[in-house]
Amino acid sequence: MAGQVFPVAFALFLILIFAYPLWAPLTAGYAYASNKSLQGVVTGAITETSIRLRTSEARSELKWTLFTRMKESQDIVLLYQNNYNYHYFPKKFFASDADWQSFRDLAARQTRQKPKVDSR
Repeated sequence: MAGQVFPVAFALFLILIFAYPLWAPLTAGYAYASNKSLQGVVTGAITETSIRLRTSEARSELKWTLFTRMKESQDIVLLYQNNYNYHYFPKKFFASDADWQSFRDLAARQTRQKPKVDSR
């Protein structure tokens, strides 16, 4: 009986691994559909010290020191707080290509490897 547990557990693991690409977009869609603050108009301002965002539901100010790194593609920038939490900024948030490029340049400067604090 104990010898049968590993193959069953391994089979379930493989199913989950291969099903994830199909399942993940569904959960993202549900998260978007269930969160009204994500669906409205987003306005904001980006400065050398922070990113300010406003929706009909919320206001936030994100200091650049909050972000540890960034990833970017042609149409999106992800600003990471840690390995699991990030804020996304699509190109469509910006009024012009010049604004988009300025944001990408600023994000790259602000998220360069930051010095680690010695906790001794």
